[in-house]
Amino acid sequence: MGMEIRRTGLTPHPKVLTPFLGLIYLCLIFIVTAAYFLSVGEWSYYFTTDNLPGQFFYILSKYIGLVAIFFVWIQLVTGLLGDVGLRKFGINVSPLFHRKHGILTLSLVLLHIALFITATSIRAGHVTWHFLWFDFDGYYVSKISIGLIGCMVIMIGISVAIVGRIKQKQWRLAHNTITFSFVFIFWHALAIGSETRGGIMFYLIYAMAGVILFLTIWRLVGYKKGVGI
Repeated sequence: MGMEIRRTGLTPHPKVLTPFLGLIYLCLIFIVTAAYFLSVGEWSYYFTTDNLPGQFFYILSKYIGLVAIFFVWIQLVTGLLGDVGLRKFGINVSPLFHRKHGILTLSLVLLHIALFITATSIRAGHVTWHFLWFDFDGYYVSKISIGLIGCMVIMIGISVAIVGRIKQKQWRLAHNTITFSFVFIFWHALAIGSETRGGIMFYLIYAMAGVILFLTIWRLVGYKKGVGI
């Protein structure tokens, strides 16, 4: 009986605005695709033999990388807002959504890396494993290493979420370090991404970084006030 009283006293969750979430994804994918086509040009060219070896995999890697940036951003924004913050926008995202979206985000990041290694291996005539090791000797390879650090931060954050859920306080604090992944991804994209160094993507990525910074400060202030993180 007591359980029934408590259940009837609960405030129901707001309606899940799936069309709103879908619209966000569609807008982001449209922006990424538009910026990409403006940079790359005619796709049919890359299905011909009159281009550099592995070029098709290279441009595909770049596109997946752009999509991955937005998925990382959405993952961090939903995580930083939390359940309370999302409800203010009329969005009710379950923990299961957050976990599945995190796995999908990591999969996109790994696919971006795999396609890049495939492209460079075809062009070089051998497997370019050296790009998977940290190397800060030279501008281009050092910025690749910066991106690898971002990927590792994501992998560590997800690993903590999977295996470290016994001590909730320590687990949440450790998992939230995944926010720093955007710093390295942001640096990597602006340093060597041809689509992100100009045009709408340049300003959009800075705006995305600003949102992450604002929400991070908001969460830290809330933590110091005892609201929780």
